[in-house]
Amino acid sequence: FVPSEVSISSSFTFNHALMKDIKNVSVGPSLSVNKLFFKKAFRSSLSFSALNTYTQGVFSGQNFTVRFANGYKYGKHHNFTMDIAYLTRNGNRTSAFSEVRGSIAYSFSF
Repeated sequence: FVPSEVSISSSFTFNHALMKDIKNVSVGPSLSVNKLFFKKAFRSSLSFSALNTYTQGVFSGQNFTVRFANGYKYGKHHNFTMDIAYLTRNGNRTSAFSEVRGSIAYSFSF
C-alpha cells in the first residue's frame, strides 16, 4: 500500500432561515477532492456543491458552485492561498445569473 495523499469528502447541507415570517430552506450535497504535493507543502482541491432552495415550502431555485483552490505552506509561518469559483443560480422568483469569484491571500502564523 502506497499513500496517495488524496482525500475525498462529501457532505450534505441543510439551512433553515426564518425572516419576517418568510421561511427559506436550502438543501443539497457537496463533494471535495484534495491532493497534497511536495512533502505536504502544497495542497490542491476541487469541490462541487448543488443546493436547491425553497421559499415557504415552494421550490424557488438552484445554486451550483465549482471551486478550485491551491495553498502553499512555506516554512512554519507563511501560507499562500488562491482560489477561483464559478457560481450559477437559476430561480423561479429571481433572475438567473452566473459569476466567477477569485481570491489570493497571504497569512503569517506565529
